[in-house]
Amino acid sequence: MPVYLVKGERFMERIYWTTACRIICSKLLSRFRAKKSLGDVEPGESLARFILSRKHFTESTSRISGSAFLPLYNKRSDRFETSVYRHIGLSDETIWKIGLLFVNNVSKKRLVRARADFRAHEALSQKLLFDANGVPHENHADIIRWPSEKSARKLICGQLATSAKLKVAPKGIG
Repeated sequence: MPVYLVKGERFMERIYWTTACRIICSKLLSRFRAKKSLGDVEPGESLARFILSRKHFTESTSRISGSAFLPLYNKRSDRFETSVYRHIGLSDETIWKIGLLFVNNVSKKRLVRARADFRAHEALSQKLLFDANGVPHENHADIIRWPSEKSARKLICGQLATSAKLKVAPKGIG
């Protein structure tokens, strides 16, 4: 058994190997299966928005900040997008594993801290749509058709956050 001279070295080694395994498994899986989606997102479907910053939620009050839903501009698709994962046929544990494998990025310090669970109709009622693209995971979709005005986007994000339920990541995930 190796001797660890620096406190936390074993933890850093575990993070390194976890990240390496995630990357290798992701690349291997992508070769064996075509990226596919589960079809259109239905209004009654449950969705998860993984939260990477502790600033985007308050555990004691179970409050989610609207900032957790803010879309990013995608230059390739020339649109604003918010990444979500569909719950279709998945256990709670499996949803967390998807976050660990496809959202966590230790090298960029992007760690899943929590998730916001909500129904698709909450976004659809705001005249947003879904692009169920299945990349990087078949349960992945992007919320699209965001308004061009930042103030309108922030208002919608606040409404989505209010309707969502906070689930804090179990120990060992974030």
